[in-house]
Amino acid sequence: MPETYVHKIDARESAGIRRFTYWAAITMAAAVGFAIIFITTVDWWVDFISHKSERDFVRPYVGFFTDDRELSEDEQAIQNWLQGLADRAAAEQGLPEDAFITVHYIPSGLVNAFATLGGHVFVFGGLLEELTNENAIAMVIAHEVAHVNNRDVLESVGRGVMLQVLFSGLGDVQSSSDALSELSGEALLGVYSRDQERDADIDAAFSVVAVYGHAAGVTDLFDLLRPEEANPELYDEWLATHPGHSERYDYLQLLITENDWPVSEPAAYPAFVNISLEAAAPGGRNTGDEQP
Repeated sequence: MPETYVHKIDARESAGIRRFTYWAAITMAAAVGFAIIFITTVDWWVDFISHKSERDFVRPYVGFFTDDRELSEDEQAIQNWLQGLADRAAAEQGLPEDAFITVHYIPSGLVNAFATLGGHVFVFGGLLEELTNENAIAMVIAHEVAHVNNRDVLESVGRGVMLQVLFSGLGDVQSSSDALSELSGEALLGVYSRDQERDADIDAAFSVVAVYGHAAGVTDLFDLLRPEEANPELYDEWLATHPGHSERYDYLQLLITENDWPVSEPAAYPAFVNISLEAAAPGGRNTGDEQP
């Protein structure tokens, strides 16, 4: 019977294993430390990243949300109208010269709107169906413009990307590279703090009042969502990208009172918007003019 071979680790091999373990631990600790510093100081270093750099980075991923779908002529008209609302909000909020807002209209029944890196703002058809007046849509878009202007999107996404890289395999350069090159759509969505949402609400309200001369539409979204028990499915859709805080409605009402803003009749949608929404809705769309 042949003799069994038993490998014995000599002193040199043992020292090598200890050195590898030591440096691996150092590398791991350094990576964790860097990630913690990165995440906790993100609101400081974002000021050094240009809006152009954001646009360049996110360009390959924009199609994730639009599905590279060609808009019809009517849908393109709606997108142009929404872009006009965003441009007016951006002008009132004083965006930097290198910042641009690009609105994408998504003809879907989803009730949502959100901003991502590079000033891209996505508005879904379901939101237009639910809100029904221009001032309310202008408020939502102005809110997303404020997130872009305040660099909230970059702060939020920066933290998310760093966490994704960190958990993809600390010390594994290839895994980190893969994590960055395979960013999912969710990784490009901002999840904002209570303070960020409140500041965006305030900036949006001031810009809407500056454009229209009154505060109609400023609280319409919250009128729609409150109470959430009345329409939990709608509320959950909005919460996917906008954390809900019940005090936001009350705060905006207080803002209107403190600034003595009048609340007049909101502007109706342009006729082509209603026509397009009615054509797209199964069984027609209730525009609010029908008698019960």
